[in-house]
Amino acid sequence: MMRKRIVRLLLWLGIALMICVPGSLAKSYGTKILFIQSTDRGKSLYISDADGSDLHEIHSSKELQVYLEKGHLLFTAGNQVYEYDWKTKQKRRWAVFEEPAIYLSFMPDELDQALVVGVSPLQTNYYVLDFTDGNVRRIPPGSWSEDSGYVSKITVPSGDQVRSATVKRVSLGRFELVIREGKEERWVLPRSMTLLPEAPLWSPDSLKLVFFAKPWNEASGFYSLYVLDCSQDKPSLELVHEEVFPKYFFNRPDSGGFIPDWDVSSNYLYFSTLPYGVPSQSNVMRYDLKNHRSTVLFHHPSENYYPKIDPSGTELLFLSNREGDRFQLYRIKAPWTEAVRVSPSEGFTEWARWYSPPEG
Repeated sequence: MMRKRIVRLLLWLGIALMICVPGSLAKSYGTKILFIQSTDRGKSLYISDADGSDLHEIHSSKELQVYLEKGHLLFTAGNQVYEYDWKTKQKRRWAVFEEPAIYLSFMPDELDQALVVGVSPLQTNYYVLDFTDGNVRRIPPGSWSEDSGYVSKITVPSGDQVRSATVKRVSLGRFELVIREGKEERWVLPRSMTLLPEAPLWSPDSLKLVFFAKPWNEASGFYSLYVLDCSQDKPSLELVHEEVFPKYFFNRPDSGGFIPDWDVSSNYLYFSTLPYGVPSQSNVMRYDLKNHRSTVLFHHPSENYYPKIDPSGTELLFLSNREGDRFQLYRIKAPWTEAVRVSPSEGFTEWARWYSPPEG
């Protein structure tokens, strides 16, 4: 139970920090593709150029998790933490921990550090990786908010640290969303609604928040996509797309494939939808926040999830099972007519991101 709680907490925090820390990868040597391919033998972390060329394996293990932030490409393999240097194409093992399971998150501040949570059957321990001096230090346990196996409250700061979004369980089946600037409460989700109990995502300019919500106690279970614009004195709520997906479609409990992706300008959102809740009819869409208009970029008689826009705004990564029952990684360029597979022939893809290596 403790391990599940830690995994859920780190997942929320990881999603939030990927959005809320500004400018850490702004200067780069170009864009790469990172992805994890799973086979019967285990998992492999790959890196390639943006066009899919120069593909090579970084590491393989039974378990892999990747963490990108503050100019670092870290990954965990079992109870070990590694860092990868894309220029030398070499990996460095940071540390080996006694705990059988470890989870990592970057500190949401100016310190060049990462937090490691080590989980054993009897206790949970906390460590700091300090990138400034290369040391690993054990620290006292943090104060996590948990309730009967579920995260009951989490606060996601905007990238500029001016605003925050707090998700809180307030009753059975309902989660509340509160927006603050400093300590001042600016906006609260209407009581007739509940949002998906996963971290909302701030835009790169820290002025907009995207999240999934639906009427409370609605029988259908379909969640719609909303954006809250905090650029004015009074934040305004805008419906991006109605009924994007049902939370528990075909007994599949996760919703990660639908989490939207902001472009670098904060003017466009990219996301997947399930019209009528049928996986074989999924669309990949773009929403223009200036013109308040949605566009279907492409449709395919398969499942197409996890769209990620590249820094130039002209190419998408996504996962699809169009070549069989297992998901593979594809890239597609405007005008969004021809998808090119990136992943190798063996296994299936379970995670992928654009990666812009830092300068220096």
